[in-house]
Amino acid sequence: MYHRYKSKRRHKTLIRTILILLLCIIIGIVAYFQRNRLMFWKQDIGKLQIKTANAEKLTDYKQRIEFFKSLSENAERGKSQKLFDADTFLLSGKIYFLLGESYLGADFSELVSEYILFPINKKAADCFTVALRDINKGIVLSGGSVPAEIKVIKAQIEYYLSYRSVSEIASSIATVALENEHLPTELVRFCALAIILGGDKQLGFKYLNDRGKIGEDFKSSLYLAALEYYAKMYTSAIMRYKKVLAETDNDSFKKTALLGLAQIYHTQLLDRESMEQIARAYEMFPDDVAVKIWVEKLQNFTNDKPILKKMFNDLIAINENKENKVEIPKIEENRTEDGNIEENNVETEIIADS
Repeated sequence: MYHRYKSKRRHKTLIRTILILLLCIIIGIVAYFQRNRLMFWKQDIGKLQIKTANAEKLTDYKQRIEFFKSLSENAERGKSQKLFDADTFLLSGKIYFLLGESYLGADFSELVSEYILFPINKKAADCFTVALRDINKGIVLSGGSVPAEIKVIKAQIEYYLSYRSVSEIASSIATVALENEHLPTELVRFCALAIILGGDKQLGFKYLNDRGKIGEDFKSSLYLAALEYYAKMYTSAIMRYKKVLAETDNDSFKKTALLGLAQIYHTQLLDRESMEQIARAYEMFPDDVAVKIWVEKLQNFTNDKPILKKMFNDLIAINENKENKVEIPKIEENRTEDGNIEENNVETEIIADS
């Protein structure tokens, strides 16, 4: 009886061992093929990341749009194949963010310097909406552990779309700014602006000077002057704009500086000074769209103020008729004894939306 029992036990043990070996072999085969599939996608997403980095270097915005549109199509295929892969959705969000910025037609520094950041166009807004959705899903899939770059991109999208208040965005950005992680220059400059708008000027300007590649070049000076405007450091901004005007021969920089001065003077209700800058800009760039918009704004603004209306029209007329050397008499009779223009304390709206 004992020998029979022992034989059956050995038989069952052998069968169990064979089944376990077969199961291990099956698991190994499945894991091997899944590994190949996973590694294939990881290689594919790696190539997509390289292409994205290369496309970021393009300076022609039409080319950037075409490249990022192509990359977004690749990202869509990736998302359909990897429904729960965090890296796929985070990369897709970055691609759509860069496509949206390409539709704006200028980098962030230029948009801020020229006070044309808002309103954003519909194509850009649509891309930002997709980007925010993908990034949010990627953050959830990753358990909340994402690079600082993604956090800042998310915050900048929310700023573009007015998805959260500036103070909330600034609060989240300040945390990222204190980290020691490298960020692209344009993202650093966005962080600085957000922090300044949130009320912490000291941290904002320190972060900008430390990491924003602010040098002695005119583009940096114009961006810094714009941030000083948003920080209500008007005197410093005026001095910076005047320095650019005195030292540069670049027409684009001159136009930006003149319109920046007009922006500050208009905000401070210094109407004559504002009109003089716009008249000067109109003399230099009569066909420029931004200058024409300012001319139209100031003409509308002075409609209810006959004295200011006449003075502004005279300034514009002088510039329009300079080639014919037409002399337009100056208006002196409408000044007070202290030299100020009468009724110059009218309330105005701030054109730039901070």
